[in-house]
Amino acid sequence: MLKLRVASKTQLTDQIVGLKLESADGAALPGFGGGAHLNLHLGKGLSRQYSLCNPSESPAAYELAVLIESESRGGSKAVAALAVDDVIESDEPQNHFGLKTASNHRLFAAGIGITPMLAMARELEGRGSKFDLLYRAKSSDKAAFYSDLINSDFVQFSFSSEGTLDLADKVAAPGADEQLYVCGPQRFIDAVLEVAKEAGWRSDQLNREYFNAAVPELEDGDKPFTVKLKSSGEEYQIPVDQTISQVLEDAGVFVPLSCESGVCGTCLVDVISGEPDHRDLYMSDEEHAANRQITVCCSRSKTPLLEIDL
Repeated sequence: MLKLRVASKTQLTDQIVGLKLESADGAALPGFGGGAHLNLHLGKGLSRQYSLCNPSESPAAYELAVLIESESRGGSKAVAALAVDDVIESDEPQNHFGLKTASNHRLFAAGIGITPMLAMARELEGRGSKFDLLYRAKSSDKAAFYSDLINSDFVQFSFSSEGTLDLADKVAAPGADEQLYVCGPQRFIDAVLEVAKEAGWRSDQLNREYFNAAVPELEDGDKPFTVKLKSSGEEYQIPVDQTISQVLEDAGVFVPLSCESGVCGTCLVDVISGEPDHRDLYMSDEEHAANRQITVCCSRSKTPLLEIDL
């Protein structure tokens, strides 16, 4: 576990806060690449994942940008309450959204989704790789890092206050060895992926990371089912109105959680037997079809009994 000191806290926009986190004990900070994130432990059992903006093999500090939401379930409120010199704990950087080998990289960001894309752009620029970045925001004053990026050669800004965006033009004519990356609100990601697929992009060329998503709602036909834990053999009934993680937590079983809406992968566990009913946005269609893992914060079971590796 890393101990990090808040070295600086700046207001990037009226809703986005920038944090610089240094080692609190002088230990060297682990390096990371574009697309990596930190899992911050913010007290009272609360942990949240935030993308890193400054890729480096030997960083002097970690730089984050956090959207402060009034209806947050705790994460952004805890970040908003941090002050300079506060010390927090964090896991080491992890990366489930890293850059792939490609002749060209097309980066798409909307809103706070700029954070991993900025890190990717910085890494690609440092490599001398071919890429471009489309950054969609409400307006220039709502765009984090606008003053840093306005004079760069690789970014194109698009503001919803000025009209609609022709995504089809931005994803046209994909090369066989190109890669596309998108991050932002679910609606933006879904729109980019839809037009990209229509333009001929293969699924293995499309990379996305959701920052937030609507908590999955009950679906017609949902039924109670039983979850069995491999470690203990204990079985738990999962009613229609509760998730696997909620039932297990109520029973005193520790489940690692962060987003609780199926976008981050923190609660991912292996499936021993049974067929999951996947409702997450974290795994790919191929991973869903394989049925080897399940996100217990939101997904359910198609079979009466589901055994998982907990």
